[in-house]
Amino acid sequence: MNKLLEIRDSKQTARAEPLVLFSVAYLLLPNLIFVLFWFKGWIASAVFILFVLVVYKQLKAVNFNLDIRHWVNDFFSDKANLWLLLIAFLACLLTGVGLFLPQGDLPKHHAILKILVESPWPVSIIDKGEKLYLVYYFAWYLPAALLGKILGLQAALVFLFFESVLGLYLVLCWLVRLTKSKKSILLPLVIFFLLDGQDTIFTLCKHAFHAAFDVEGSRDLLKELMWQMSYYDFTLRKFSAAFDFTFVPQQALGAWLATALMVNSIYKKDNSLSVLVLSLSALWSILGTIGLLPIFLYGIISQKGKAVFSNANLLLGVPLGLLVFIYFQSHLPISEQGWIWQHNPSKYWFVRLLSFIVFEFGIYVLLMFIPLKKHSIFRLWMLCNLSLFALSWYVLGLYNDLLMRASMPLHFVFVLATVAFYKSMSHRFKKHLLVLFLATCSFSFFLMIAHLHHLKWQTGLPKIENNTLFKDMEKKHWFHRQYLGEGDSFYGKYLSRD
Repeated sequence: MNKLLEIRDSKQTARAEPLVLFSVAYLLLPNLIFVLFWFKGWIASAVFILFVLVVYKQLKAVNFNLDIRHWVNDFFSDKANLWLLLIAFLACLLTGVGLFLPQGDLPKHHAILKILVESPWPVSIIDKGEKLYLVYYFAWYLPAALLGKILGLQAALVFLFFESVLGLYLVLCWLVRLTKSKKSILLPLVIFFLLDGQDTIFTLCKHAFHAAFDVEGSRDLLKELMWQMSYYDFTLRKFSAAFDFTFVPQQALGAWLATALMVNSIYKKDNSLSVLVLSLSALWSILGTIGLLPIFLYGIISQKGKAVFSNANLLLGVPLGLLVFIYFQSHLPISEQGWIWQHNPSKYWFVRLLSFIVFEFGIYVLLMFIPLKKHSIFRLWMLCNLSLFALSWYVLGLYNDLLMRASMPLHFVFVLATVAFYKSMSHRFKKHLLVLFLATCSFSFFLMIAHLHHLKWQTGLPKIENNTLFKDMEKKHWFHRQYLGEGDSFYGKYLSRD
């Protein structure tokens, strides 16, 4: 059986698992680049020595096979791997993640990659005589940017595309493995990409109500459907994986891989990498790490802290997590935060919040609670629902990025639970019901994609060499609050490499 997709039990922890190895390496590489080029030499050297020590101890402790030919033969011997790789390639191509085709945030991604390639590290700007650092979750860009410093921007774009294909391929492998769907790989993948709340049904019902009772102030129907603004403008939104991958692959890939590793550690009853994975996820998406915390704590508590004090966690996870935390601590204060009734006062705030809770995940809890009650995913799934419920009450960021990004790890668990629920169904028309269900989930996404492609193909694709967005955004106050950090922070004064 293929080693990437094979399910191992808790007694097999003495052997190195390629999928775990590749996933941790994928998350780790940008973090190492970050420490080596963003921190003083003595800090970078110390972390690198710890990294070498941990790798040595890990490889010494397991039966690790360095025969690359064996891995290659194993990969190509199973058609499932080739299908997953092809699906990952097409998904990156069609959603524009490789930054070659129309994509949700293409100018912003171009801008960040360009400034990382063209500017000295750590990246900083001077604003009104004050030094400000780029403080952003840029792990996705770093390997490509490092290559781009040598071979140029176009090489960086090409590398970023294949880096994204690899990352998504690993995520898809985890989905097949964790749902035990080796013989039906399309089921978890389709649910993963398209599962979302019932925004379409809610929006149509709301507009029908407004029309029936001649309610004033109703917005454009297509706009609400495309951008899922039905509940509370930009404040209450949680997206499908397809939507997140189209707009924020730099956050989504890291959040999903970290979640998969966490869930795998829970299934295996082994926390030897949990702290390390939590630390590595922060540079990919610091808000995604917040959503990962309940899953991390569940694994630690349910296993009573077993193996949490491993070499990987203590020698590498803790130092990396501390350095990334200090770096993000330098971020300029975010003014857009507060309880939902404070952020956007309205006498109908509770009705809107309740609508979001019911249509985004509440109806799924009611539908799946009893069928999943005896399933191994049940407790973790319920914890994730409660976590999403708690996150819904607080706003952080210009468009409430906290809810949108912290929900990504939770969404991954929702996918695992939905696949388990579908497999437990015995209804003769369950395939037809699944198609109908996913159609209502994904209608907004496909409407948005069609709109984006129509606009982008009309105007043509922008070239990264001509991108001036970063310099233009420097003049805007909101840009400072979202992307920059203080030069006189603890990081800037004592730890920065420059």
